[in-house]
Amino acid sequence: MSPTFADLSQEWLRVYSAPRHSAEWHEKSTYYLHSCILPKFGPLSVDDVKQQEVARMVNAIAEAGLRVKANHVLVTTRGVFAWGITTGRIGCPNPARDIKRQRWGRARGCSLARSWRPSGTRAPDWASGASSAVCSSSRDAAAPRSAPWCGRR
Repeated sequence: MSPTFADLSQEWLRVYSAPRHSAEWHEKSTYYLHSCILPKFGPLSVDDVKQQEVARMVNAIAEAGLRVKANHVLVTTRGVFAWGITTGRIGCPNPARDIKRQRWGRARGCSLARSWRPSGTRAPDWASGASSAVCSSSRDAAAPRSAPWCGRR
């Protein structure tokens, strides 16, 4: 029989998080577990926690404008499951493993091949396999072709 998520997470806090993480990180993990994660998944068996439910919880937090909190909740949930699997306490897959962290800031996904063009121009045929792709960069037409601008840091 699988433990409940509440039992597994409390053991994770005591055995893994407290001795290995900074006091600040441990306090935040404890707070997020008790305020966000346990109300949703606490009484459930770890086998009953589904990836879609974890993604819904994280996305709801992020849509409220709390992306840092959403990421911490995701990392904490992922860590509890990973620790349980690694130590043999649970045998189910990690439902939080393939969920991507929330991103913000500048535009993402603009390829280097499209980065030097002024807004509204066509990409060359070799750029990302799409000859009509347009980069939404606001760089001016005087930008050199080698400018690595596409909103990535």
